[in-house]
Amino acid sequence: MTANINVTANFALDEYTLTVNTTGNGSVDKNPDQATYHYGDVVVLTATTTRAGRSRAGAGTWAGRIPRRTSVMDGNKTVTATFWLTIRLDGQRGRDGAVSVDPTR
Repeated sequence: MTANINVTANFALDEYTLTVNTTGNGSVDKNPDQATYHYGDVVVLTATTTRAGRSRAGAGTWAGRIPRRTSVMDGNKTVTATFWLTIRLDGQRGRDGAVSVDPTR
């Protein structure tokens, strides 16, 4: 080396997005709720139904009826929470029964 050399290094963290979709009557809260996340950030997703009953949050690999999940950000992600209604007629053994559901409520 025949002279002094100045070297500048600029580092930037990768930024990822987390898109949350819902099907049915409910919502999903992200904590923290940010536009972008960095590699390794942990996001807690909480599904809340707007009706009495159970909710299922899923992205293909989620199973069960647990409305809270964590996601470790290691790339852009999309999560879909599906809320459904299950109707069971008790005491209708051997009899016909009917149920009417108004999907707008």
